[in-house]
Amino acid sequence: MARGLVSGEDPREAARALEAVPVAAGAGDLIIWRHDLPHGSNRNHTHYPRAAQYIHMYPPDFPINPVWA
Repeated sequence: MARGLVSGEDPREAARALEAVPVAAGAGDLIIWRHDLPHGSNRNHTHYPRAAQYIHMYPPDFPINPVWA
């Protein structure tokens, strides 16, 4: 059974109690997960390359560092 992280809990320590859950997906499917959860992908057994797009989303009121602007 999946559980969420408790505020201030170390994600690496919490991951020790979790079990891996495979996520079935087909070509063109979009999978969204929280970045602080352990994740990975298995070996690509097809003759085609695996494409990935990483997108970070933030709330509209997220403070912007002036160096990045």
